[in-house]
Amino acid sequence: MTRIVRGRFVSKGSTEGTGKANLGDVVPFGKNEERFGVFEKIISIIKATWPKKTSAHVSHVTGVSERAVQFWLAGETRMSLEHVVALLRTSEGFLVLAAVMGDCKEEWWIEAKLGEGIRQSRRAIAAQQKRIDELKVLQSQIDLFQQ
Repeated sequence: MTRIVRGRFVSKGSTEGTGKANLGDVVPFGKNEERFGVFEKIISIIKATWPKKTSAHVSHVTGVSERAVQFWLAGETRMSLEHVVALLRTSEGFLVLAAVMGDCKEEWWIEAKLGEGIRQSRRAIAAQQKRIDELKVLQSQIDLFQQ
């Protein structure tokens, strides 16, 4: 069916066959569903990573408004996969990934966790070695004063 609106022809969309459209399985997004507990874990990581100006930091990382982030933090709305991916690409991304993976027993995930543990241990060793070197410098200064 075609009609004229403001001097132009406008076609009316067909409503025929819409009842047969394949919409797929629609799963309601319940607020208290157990499988969405990962969002609460991600929110706690966000709050621990950026305890001050949390909304501003997350807004900058994810590209959404601070108001949207405030809704996430309050548990009013959930972030999308796109926003979770943006958080994965931060310096704390492994913590976000760990929240998503939970207690997964896949070999690749166990290896990834081991690799992260080794990386953290190496950083801790390097930091302690730096501290030892600083203490040695102080000790040598004390030795000079005592002579």
